[in-house]
Amino acid sequence: MRKTTISELIFFLTGIFLLLLGVKFFHNPVGYNKILFLFLTTIKYGTIALGALVMVFSIGSIFSATSWLKNAKVKKYFINIAVLLVSSLLCALVLEVILQVTFPESCKQDDPIYDHSYKPNCYSRFSSFEWDTEVYINAEGLRDDEIVPKEQFDFRILMLGDSMTWGYGVEKEETFSEVLQQNLRAKGINADVINAGATSYSPSLEYLLLKYKGLSYQPDIVVLNLDMSDVQDDYIREKAAEFDQQGNIIKVSGIKEEGYTLLHKIRKKMKLNRFIVDKLNLIDSKWVKKEEAPEVLPLGDPKTDRYAILRDMPVQDEEEHWNRTFHYLSLINELCKENGITFVLTLYPYGVQVSPDEWSEGRHMFGFKPGVVEGDAPQRKVREYAENNIIYVEMLDSFQESETFPLYFPYDGHINRDGHALAATVLEKQLREEGIVEPSGKLGESMNTGYPSMPFKIN
Repeated sequence: MRKTTISELIFFLTGIFLLLLGVKFFHNPVGYNKILFLFLTTIKYGTIALGALVMVFSIGSIFSATSWLKNAKVKKYFINIAVLLVSSLLCALVLEVILQVTFPESCKQDDPIYDHSYKPNCYSRFSSFEWDTEVYINAEGLRDDEIVPKEQFDFRILMLGDSMTWGYGVEKEETFSEVLQQNLRAKGINADVINAGATSYSPSLEYLLLKYKGLSYQPDIVVLNLDMSDVQDDYIREKAAEFDQQGNIIKVSGIKEEGYTLLHKIRKKMKLNRFIVDKLNLIDSKWVKKEEAPEVLPLGDPKTDRYAILRDMPVQDEEEHWNRTFHYLSLINELCKENGITFVLTLYPYGVQVSPDEWSEGRHMFGFKPGVVEGDAPQRKVREYAENNIIYVEMLDSFQESETFPLYFPYDGHINRDGHALAATVLEKQLREEGIVEPSGKLGESMNTGYPSMPFKIN
């Protein structure tokens, strides 16, 4: 057998590198739009296929009588491919450098307790083709004003939730936490409302946030704004969670040392990813036929389908997934009772439940058909859980009956400025009408025990 050339060895190692790059660096998206899915899967499997081809070629060359790389036509062919790849990488590198300088930082960071959080005292802009908003994160890592002594107010409300509560697509002053505070003060109620919402949070993380940080703010009322995607989020968080000997959750670390490869770390730091996703979302919103639902993953399984429980269809292992989320809600409720805090649970609806015209441009991303209104099965499930134990505010009827349109961003699907205003109005109305707060600024009777006399009802 002849001696292997350096060129053949380089080719072989290049093939291994491309294979690992395709497997480890690129990943199949879950629940993304068709354009993004096709883009990422093409890159992923294209890179794997190219790596395999290079490896096979190099092995064939090694075991041949003469090196295939010495063939002039073959050499020219691979030189052209190499030039194309190197040029593409250089262009991507230049664009990444430009974006690192010009593209706003997200302010999001990995967290050893809550999986992820926000950098204290961080300023940025949060933009998409649907909005351009200003984001300021205070010293506590919250999207709110700086927290001042509680003694300046008659009582304090702590708002927990995910991106809806945090305020995707709206300014801080337009979030329903801020509007709720304004509405209460307009009624002569000197309330302080703290927005502790964070993107992709769910009851498991919200429990930890309340336990380790939220209680220090001395809230009189804790409002948890449940999102129907929380059922899947709790499933995901629990797989990465750590528990004590009694089985109690103690943290969900987003800082992974073991198995957290250099390629993963690089990918998390790249701003080119965010740039490409935003542009592909724009393409998807303009050109993809909305009557076509993606067939990326099977629907109805909360493990892979983000909105399985929202669909009018059988849900796989539904009770198991609901019970997980209800478990963490119960932990929050008990923690509030132990500290003399009134716990209020809300469930904001999705556009596909409100009107056939809401969330009109982006619902196809997650398999929702145009013009279809989904039922209220999630609301009934949460209402049944909360009955006679937790104060529950349901917003579906108020959103369905609203004459304001739209209440959601057409493509993204989060509630817009008017949606936030309506949510705040519904919550403020119930807090007053049920005697939880009074115009005098004093707390209602139900505040004394932490146990409501009955769930809230929307008239």
